[in-house]
Amino acid sequence: GEQRRCFSDVRDILPCVLKLVDGAGKHGELFNLGPDDEGITINQLVEMLKLLCCNYTGKTIYLPARPGDCREVRCSADKARKQLGFEQHHSLEKSLRNVVNYIHQCGPKPFNYSLPVEIAGATMPLWIMEAWCSTK
Repeated sequence: GEQRRCFSDVRDILPCVLKLVDGAGKHGELFNLGPDDEGITINQLVEMLKLLCCNYTGKTIYLPARPGDCREVRCSADKARKQLGFEQHHSLEKSLRNVVNYIHQCGPKPFNYSLPVEIAGATMPLWIMEAWCSTK
């Protein structure tokens, strides 16, 4: 649970994705879209979700680490800010609160644990592809 990640609200990412899809002249270029902060550990994320879910007190279940998973993943969105006008407007807490409220309003959907976590393909980052292939 000490893996560190940076999370983004889809509403912050979508305008840049649409610019790229509409042919912003950026074919073949890579852009990081996301917060430039230090991120959050998965344990911190779980605790935040527990608080947002009416102070849920259930036990956290830990699974073995995924093969080849990076311990820390961070983002630098400088290029996206300059070339695509990327801006982050929604905090992680506010975004999670919206998701929790939506689930309370609509109800949860059944989850199927038998589905694969990663999707293999030619565009998958090499470190993920190597890990995915080693499990087959």
